[in-house]
Amino acid sequence: GMVNINMLNRNTSAICRNSDDFQPDENKSLQNHIVQNVYNAIFNDSLYYCDFDMWWSEHFEAEQNAVLRAISGGPFYLSDKTGYSRADIILKFVDKDGRIERYDRAAMPAAECVFGFDRVLKIVNTRGADGVVAVFTFDDGGETDISCEDFGGCGTYAVTEKLTGHRCILNDGEKLSIKLGSHSVRMFVFKKGVYK
Repeated sequence: GMVNINMLNRNTSAICRNSDDFQPDENKSLQNHIVQNVYNAIFNDSLYYCDFDMWWSEHFEAEQNAVLRAISGGPFYLSDKTGYSRADIILKFVDKDGRIERYDRAAMPAAECVFGFDRVLKIVNTRGADGVVAVFTFDDGGETDISCEDFGGCGTYAVTEKLTGHRCILNDGEKLSIKLGSHSVRMFVFKKGVYK
């Protein structure tokens, strides 16, 4: 569906699937799924709202899948089997009103990852002056730094790690050092001028 003849000939929808299918039963498919979605979004975001596909909350890679969809800027939907939804994962991404945070565009690689990455893939998105940074590792662990500069921000931000709830303040020019094990994910939400 992503060849030019299809991409440039959609007259009934503003949403476009952005990758191969989610393959829950295939080991190592998540890495391909993440990489396809994030790098395809560099082009596709100019044409459509990017759909990063469905996911399962009852899955050994559920947190990675949830973070990818939460930061995606597109639809956030599951295809769990009846009775197999994990509220402990889903509700981390839903506010008190039952809404998920929507971002301005499709999630894309941070500038340092646009032409590839070694051990850590850093993905970014924005919501007005606020931003979000997610970091993923696959076969190997790795280390990186994050800051508001990753999404083009500047100034002081309250930073919340989405999966743990840990918070800190980062001033302009400060960076937060992140260390991850293999097959890990962390997501950091940056709120400008919020110091609670």
